[in-house]
Amino acid sequence: MKKHYKLLSFLIILCGVLLGYFVTPIKNVSYEIDVSGNFFKTLNFDFTVFIKIFINNLIVGLLLAIGGYFTSGVLTVLTLLWNGLILGTLFTLFHNLNISLELFTSMFIIHGIPEFYGLILFSSIGYKGYNFYTIFFKTGRLEINLKVKEFKYPTLLLIFAAIIETILITNY
Repeated sequence: MKKHYKLLSFLIILCGVLLGYFVTPIKNVSYEIDVSGNFFKTLNFDFTVFIKIFINNLIVGLLLAIGGYFTSGVLTVLTLLWNGLILGTLFTLFHNLNISLELFTSMFIIHGIPEFYGLILFSSIGYKGYNFYTIFFKTGRLEINLKVKEFKYPTLLLIFAAIIETILITNY
């Protein structure tokens, strides 16, 4: 996968995060969050929660890859921007709630790195749709160049991220 596709995806997500953080209408929110030490005293894992998280992330990944491929990357860009916007809005909410960096890190960063990297890898597949249309309009041939092996690593990353997120959700 081309490195500039990964960088492009990262920059699109970052733009969405910045838009979500600075443009979001969430202001002056007050809410008390209890973080009084019951976190991880017992380790629970709810397989149903895991399946819901993984399937949701896989749908987003396939939308980025396959949807992006057949829209010449347009759906990939819009989906990444939307996800970044949601993340930026959550940043604003957490900032306004004065949630500690430690809590924020434990809730988002730990599972977010493999999740977003998996989604970035899926998006790299989606950008290749531009080549699909270029070949079609130049030669008249429909040449779909999607390989199963390109989907393996990002899917494994989403499984790993869903495991971490499930542990966080079911133990907090």
